[in-house]
Amino acid sequence: MATVQLTPAATAAQTVVLSTANYPRVMVMASGLAGVETATVTMIAPDGSAVPVVNDDNVAAVMTVALPSVILAGGPDYTLTKGITAGAGSLSFAPMTHPN
Repeated sequence: MATVQLTPAATAAQTVVLSTANYPRVMVMASGLAGVETATVTMIAPDGSAVPVVNDDNVAAVMTVALPSVILAGGPDYTLTKGITAGAGSLSFAPMTHPN
């Protein structure tokens, strides 16, 4: 499967829920970020609350200009959130089968 755009390119803030139930791993991407703009990732807990997604070093999963993608374990539902951006930006994902 190719990269799937989850939101249209826009300068407005955007939030989307991504179900990864059918994938072993996914890469999520934020395009169009500039300067200090970011996009965040949270996991949706069974009670509906947002749980921060962190890596092995306990660093929150945040997409930036320098690092515009994050690899996530498949299975959970995630919320991707992009704030207001200077230029049109969007959120996308791509399934991954390779462990790296």
